[in-house]
Amino acid sequence: MSVRALGDAVMALFPDVPGVPTTEGRAETGTGAWIVVDQRLPHVSGRSEAGTALPHRCTVRVRLVHQDPDGCRALADIIGAALEGERPVAAGWQTSPLRQFNEREPTPDDDGTDATTDQRFMIAFLEYAFTATRTS
Repeated sequence: MSVRALGDAVMALFPDVPGVPTTEGRAETGTGAWIVVDQRLPHVSGRSEAGTALPHRCTVRVRLVHQDPDGCRALADIIGAALEGERPVAAGWQTSPLRQFNEREPTPDDDGTDATTDQRFMIAFLEYAFTATRTS
């Protein structure tokens, strides 16, 4: 029933995209493309004072980084097909399916430049939500 197990279950839903690393909470550097995942998961301050199980709204923000807008869109298609409607499975948790609720079209990344081309990376965002309720 750990939050860590729930976070790991979310990360397990991400597909293996050849040549595109997926990391949580930190960005890769260099050339190519990568996927960065940020999660907002339940914490102890969200418990009911009566001790009853409450559903928590969890969010998963996916940052897609690529050298061009079409690359970001291709990654969005892959991630969207893998996540939409899937449930994270973790011991001690009951979850709802992930549903996309927001997206941001590719824009130049103000923080990242491709070292080989000296051009800015493109960055896009997808945001998903699901509920998680402790079962034990």
